[in-house]
Amino acid sequence: DPMIIHDGRRFPGLDEIRSGPHSSTVFSGNDCVLTVLITNRFPLEEVTGADLIYFNETYKSCVMVQYKAMSDDQTPVFRPSNDDNLSGQIGLMRSVLEQLAQLEDFHTKEDFRLTQNPFFLKFCPRVVLNPDSIELIPGMYVPLDLWSRFETDPLMVGPNGGRVVSHENIGRYMNNTEFASLVSKAWIGTTHSQSEVLTTFIRDTVASGRSVTFAVEEKKTSSR
Repeated sequence: DPMIIHDGRRFPGLDEIRSGPHSSTVFSGNDCVLTVLITNRFPLEEVTGADLIYFNETYKSCVMVQYKAMSDDQTPVFRPSNDDNLSGQIGLMRSVLEQLAQLEDFHTKEDFRLTQNPFFLKFCPRVVLNPDSIELIPGMYVPLDLWSRFETDPLMVGPNGGRVVSHENIGRYMNNTEFASLVSKAWIGTTHSQSEVLTTFIRDTVASGRSVTFAVEEKKTSSR
């Protein structure tokens, strides 16, 4: 929890301009206005599977991140089999993604994204947090689509037969700087139409204090 709260109050390259209601912080700079919402242990996590939601106000793009703490070993690892919540959280992400995919992509230049999947996992070693630090906590950001490959890749199997995530076997991942750059310029995240539906749902969920299944009514039309 402290790691999530720490990252919810900081964002590289942007300045905090105000704290908002419902554990949100607004940042600004470099032609970007960004709202970060802490959803950990709130109804929104029960719907989206995410601990933090980044909403790029400038480009109307949402990115959602679930945090996973690694072991206290000298060589930190994350073992999916030891996390009772992981499979359920992944299922929630994929359910929301399936609903978002039904919304039309209007193919504007502002809606271009490097990936159509706005979900990420961040694997973090357990560290002693410095409250004066302006940096995000160390960690490895992994897109949900890449995690889906980890679930079946034999290279992710440890010596005892269980799957593990470590710095030694993970291969490619996004560091804090890379992730922050992609979020601030909306190279990743939801499109305008997806963000409009999603942010309305987020506001309604926060206001009601209840977790409600996320669903969209508008079906995806043929691409132009």
